Amino acid sequence: MLPDYYAILGLQYGVSQEEIKQAFRALARQYHPDVMPGNPKANEQFRTIYEAYQVLSSAELRKEYDQMQAQQHNGTSDGHTQTKHPGGAAPQANSARASATPSLELSCTLSQKQAPIYHEERLLYLLSELIPVADGAVMETLPLNLCLAIDRSSSMRGEKLRAIKNALRSLIGHLQPEDILSIVAFDNRAEVMVRAEAQQLPEVLIGAIERLMERGGTKISLGLEAALEEVGRYAGQPIVSHIILLTDGETLADEEHCLELALKAHEQSISITALGIGTEWNDELLDHIAAISDSSADYLASSNDILAALNERIETLRNTLATNVRLSMALEGGARLRRVTRVIPDISELMDAAPADQHWMMTRDAQLDLGNVATSGPDCALALLWEIILPANVSGHYVLGQIEAQYDIPSAKLLDLRRSERITIDFVEAAPPTSQVIPPRVKEAIEYVTAYRIQNKARELAQQGDHKGASKLLHTASLRLRAVAQDDLAKEAQAQAQQLLKQQAPDRAAALKLKYGAKHHRAHQQRQQ
Repeated sequence: MLPDYYAILGLQYGVSQEEIKQAFRALARQYHPDVMPGNPKANEQFRTIYEAYQVLSSAELRKEYDQMQAQQHNGTSDGHTQTKHPGGAAPQANSARASATPSLELSCTLSQKQAPIYHEERLLYLLSELIPVADGAVMETLPLNLCLAIDRSSSMRGEKLRAIKNALRSLIGHLQPEDILSIVAFDNRAEVMVRAEAQQLPEVLIGAIERLMERGGTKISLGLEAALEEVGRYAGQPIVSHIILLTDGETLADEEHCLELALKAHEQSISITALGIGTEWNDELLDHIAAISDSSADYLASSNDILAALNERIETLRNTLATNVRLSMALEGGARLRRVTRVIPDISELMDAAPADQHWMMTRDAQLDLGNVATSGPDCALALLWEIILPANVSGHYVLGQIEAQYDIPSAKLLDLRRSERITIDFVEAAPPTSQVIPPRVKEAIEYVTAYRIQNKARELAQQGDHKGASKLLHTASLRLRAVAQDDLAKEAQAQAQQLLKQQAPDRAAALKLKYGAKHHRAHQQRQQ
């Protein structure tokens, strides 16, 4: 007997591809083994669900399956004792095939699927999500090609440098045999303390760490340049190439060179995590370095946060599922793209086509290189919020365009995988009230992005001396953060708003805490649970 794949997914015969996707995603979140670690049957349950999805989500396999189901129902099977299956595989073989083919599914959700006919241009949001799909088995991880670029200027003296040494010792103790570690220390010049080499000896690495001493000033470009050279020795191989920059100070008049090196890293598929310790570093520069190289910056309040931050980042690197990820949008007709913002794993402005008053500069096409995507469970691995300007006076079923995801999964030797989705909306004379309700995930993304932008604008106004304007914006940011259950960040924003009303600028530590808490909202929320 053929398994009833429709019943497994809780569906009726004849459902649409979109309904199949939605049913699978709901079940995957419920039964994924990472969600049910104590359930010994979780792998088997998820494997059955994934097998059903693999067949029904493929037009060719679904057609073959429906024909075989009809034959079975009509009693016209071929008489063999072993049941045939779509694609010629028995369930066990099909499950093995699913196990060998992890992937990312593309999900696209509009802020409205049905809208009234407008007589002027309107803004529409699209949330695109890449969701990991695997059968729950332990995936082969890629080795790391990691360089730590460490600021050893005189301001790092004492507890900061001791904490970095302790973190490095811990890192060395957890290296895998195929990992490659290099260490660069920089002040007014750079020194390669550990070269990027295969088969490194832990005792040699630890010996190099003990020679790490503070001195001189801070010139970040020299550290990045040396780190790029080390990581570049193995870049291009099936390996995760990454630089972690640790600094506590502002660089010496070489900001432009730092950004050029970040672009060079991007071109070599090397990403840079930038970690600022304390309050004396240039957060805008570190944000730009990280964003250009498809990564992120973060704030470490004190040396006590260094070990946890390094462990968290390295765990993410080890969970890399897809590399060379690219999302492309091609809009049709009069629709234009205004802005694209990454929402998950953190907030980053990826593209701003034009100021709000210069619509003629907006684009209809976009190609975004997004680097690597990591995952440790069934939740969304990468989410982007697209802001689309709809043309006026459009009626009927309207095709906005198409979005396509392209990526590699080198651990499974899968290259140039693609997922695409057609984006459509219906314009009607009188849209029902329910059509105006924004889907929860889209609304949540809008709230996070808006709160992040507002608090950034508030910082600008405060720096310009407009304390009243900054206070008003931070109050609004507080409401937005409360709407997405970020209560501690909401309290922080409100406290800073009250300070500004008293003409007291919040201290830099509080401002950085709010900024990076809002930016890394997902990680921040997980830490609070």
